[in-house]
Amino acid sequence: MNKQNWIIGGFIAIFLIAGAFALSFFRDSRADGGRLKGKEVVAEPQEPVFGAIPGNVVSSNFFEIGGIEGYYERQSILATSSVLCSIQNKLSATSTIESAAAQITRGVFTSGTQYNTLDVSTTTAAFRFGSSTPALIYAKPLRSLASTTISWQPNGATTTPDRFSNNDSSLRGVLPSIRDDGSSNILIGPYQYLTFRIATGTPGTLAEPFLGTCSAVFHKI
Repeated sequence: MNKQNWIIGGFIAIFLIAGAFALSFFRDSRADGGRLKGKEVVAEPQEPVFGAIPGNVVSSNFFEIGGIEGYYERQSILATSSVLCSIQNKLSATSTIESAAAQITRGVFTSGTQYNTLDVSTTTAAFRFGSSTPALIYAKPLRSLASTTISWQPNGATTTPDRFSNNDSSLRGVLPSIRDDGSSNILIGPYQYLTFRIATGTPGTLAEPFLGTCSAVFHKI
């Protein structure tokens, strides 16, 4: 009787071990994205896994979406310079200017009647004082103690009229993206600059310098 019990117990142990091994093998195949079919593991379709941005901040100035590479920059105004901001297009190819903006929060002239004008334009000059024609924004008045917002996008300037409408410099209106000859007004070359600069012939005297920030967005063509 004892011998028969040992034999039965042995069969039960073997059955349990074999079952545990089979279950482990089945789980491993599922973890590898497959299923058992006879003696082979057949891969199951898997949903694509996409990357995610942790949080809502991207620290890099460069960002690519769908193969379109962009460059984004914000900088503080250079208080002691007639070029308030000079943002370089650091993309390695000709790019479109998607937006340009400035927020001037401070600036006090020695006289209440004085004011300066601001141009926003592109330049290839090494010292960043050159200016393209036409300017994206032309002769925006900057007055004493006035907080000023400047915002430009293609086919529109929200803050000031532009002296160039197509190729006629006598007209004032929105600067079009495309000129009459089909060329573009909103391109910037690789490593060129977008400048926010004082364009007044005889600038007013500031008792307190301009303060604030400028920003721009470029997309590589």
